[in-house]
Amino acid sequence: MSRMISGLFVVGITAMVVTAQQKPAKLKAEAKEAKIARALSAGPVNITKAAKVVDRDENGRETVLREGHNGFTCFPGHPWVVDDIAYCANADALQW
Repeated sequence: MSRMISGLFVVGITAMVVTAQQKPAKLKAEAKEAKIARALSAGPVNITKAAKVVDRDENGRETVLREGHNGFTCFPGHPWVVDDIAYCANADALQW
């Protein structure tokens, strides 16, 4: 009985380690409208209503989701990535 429990324990731990080491599956493509809505939720309406919305992929490549004309740019971030939050910034802040 003790060997059987030990064996099950080893199998369980091995399964957890193998699962933890696997790369996460590619996430489904998110709708453009959902990204825009998340980006615009990052600032007050008087700024976001005319802000440009830009998304960045995992390689840092930028895609304009919506043009703007007030000097602010909003980014949707990626909620599944730690510290990649939605935010808005003006041109000066983006130079940092």
